[in-house]
Amino acid sequence: MTNETYPDPVVGILAVGALMAALRQRRQTGRGTFVDLSQREVTVSLLGEHVLDYALTGRVARPMGNRHPYRVPQGVYPCQGDDRWLAISVGSDDEWHGLCQAIEQPHLAQDPRFATVLARRDNQAALDECIAAWTREQEPPQAMHLLQAHGVPAGAVLSGGDTLTDPHLEARGFWDVVEHPEVGPYRQVSTPWQLSKSPRRSTQPSPGLGMHNRYVLGDLLGLSEQDIAALEAQGIIGTRPTDAEAP
Repeated sequence: MTNETYPDPVVGILAVGALMAALRQRRQTGRGTFVDLSQREVTVSLLGEHVLDYALTGRVARPMGNRHPYRVPQGVYPCQGDDRWLAISVGSDDEWHGLCQAIEQPHLAQDPRFATVLARRDNQAALDECIAAWTREQEPPQAMHLLQAHGVPAGAVLSGGDTLTDPHLEARGFWDVVEHPEVGPYRQVSTPWQLSKSPRRSTQPSPGLGMHNRYVLGDLLGLSEQDIAALEAQGIIGTRPTDAEAP
């Protein structure tokens, strides 16, 4: 099992929005604003239709895995190779017919078990088997493009290595190649947004121990070279770890 921390980044994003609104008000009125943001309240606001469903019916939402209450079929299906998968989500009859055409089983669209959304939802296990029988013979990227060409929302599930070579991220210029003095060149994520008037800066490798001592102590704090050398001689600063003496 994995722990889901979805509220954490969402609260951070909403906090930025609240702060920007407060700064805008300060600019317009000259008055500051106290921002009170609760992670619990943000999380509850994300429950959406489940809160409404309980308010109207008293029904408590249950885990659904990869399935969806009205997008059917929806799931992550096995493909050729070890631990390779394809995500598919069908939300309309047109998409359903496109899926049947793509997997070369047009007769499924007329099958009484799958003819309507409700029928497909009642027979999801059998439908998943039909789709998985096709995806097991497919490479994820090729199957994704084929389904998309038929108007079906589909996406290959990418491994870490697949992500590094993903053509979409390449086209967006998402990766920065940085040169680290100890480990050499490697790819590092950049910012996931682009601003027309503030070009994205290239990312830098993680600094080594003491790498910026002279910049911080000398350029920013005004210490002389002699002062910095004295700190180094005393072992207060340096570029290599020192063994701490036991008290």
